Amino acid sequence: MVLKPDGVAIVLGAGRVGLRKAKALSAAGFAVKLVDRRKPSALPRGAGFKRVNISEENLATVLRGASLIVSALNDRPLNSAVSRQCRRAGIPVNVVDDPELCTFTMPAVAARGSLVIAISTSGLAPFLSATLRKELEPLVARRAPLVAIVAEIRQRVPGRAVLGQVFRDGRFRRAVDSGRWKTARSLALQIASKARHAGRRGG
Repeated sequence: MVLKPDGVAIVLGAGRVGLRKAKALSAAGFAVKLVDRRKPSALPRGAGFKRVNISEENLATVLRGASLIVSALNDRPLNSAVSRQCRRAGIPVNVVDDPELCTFTMPAVAARGSLVIAISTSGLAPFLSATLRKELEPLVARRAPLVAIVAEIRQRVPGRAVLGQVFRDGRFRRAVDSGRWKTARSLALQIASKARHAGRRGG
């Protein structure tokens, strides 16, 4: 199922997992509303919050107006009720770590700034997705500054060839591996400048 960021995505449960799912949906372009009986100390950027003690009796009201639902409630009977209600209403639903109750799956996401890596096992092994996300998060954090460097090079010299030259350069790779981002940017710009001038001479 391909989900388009239209309408409101409602996340039931504002605990650690619910907040992570809300952040991923917000990053994907959805308008997000968290629903729980307790408001978290911090909300993902752009997310709204509604204080409700969620129960089977008020589910229809809680879910009204949603374009999709993510349930991160630590209550399987209630999660099952959420799934049934969503299926009857034709609302896509994801129940965290319970593929049988889902009509769509969400990847585990490791993100830092504009660098986002999604990991999915198609709902077969959510624990593995979460484990891999934890392993990848430090790498994503270390490599996130590369996004700005690559974007700048692409603006100056369109095409992939120059990026290949940059990433093959030993000095650049050593600077990246050691986190010397000013040096890495300077080296990348030097390589791009040479490639641009060489292209002009060749033209």
